[in-house]
Amino acid sequence: MGTKRFFQNRIQYCRSLYWDGLAYAKEKKRQADVYVFCVLKHKEQDTINPLDLEQWDFYPVSTAILNETVKGQKTICLARVAELCGRGPCTYQRLKETVIEVWQSGGAPAQMGA
Repeated sequence: MGTKRFFQNRIQYCRSLYWDGLAYAKEKKRQADVYVFCVLKHKEQDTINPLDLEQWDFYPVSTAILNETVKGQKTICLARVAELCGRGPCTYQRLKETVIEVWQSGGAPAQMGA
């Protein structure tokens, strides 16, 4: 009875219609080049602080990889995000650099430890 269970993370990331200022596009798609999935990893209720960026993990994933592997899915689980990310989570301090690397890779799978 005393065991805490944490829910399985399911993340929603739907396709959307682009607005050009005059009209919506006719086709829904993922609008970004890179998606950053953010997970509050800290689990201790007494010290949890969503404003503390050290308590978060960030998983940048190329839209090209999402489009190839999960196609029309509207949700994804954290384990699959981590797999598609390939390099594991990054810290907030490395987020900009990592997003640029993912974007420049053009969808090529990342190598662990890169």
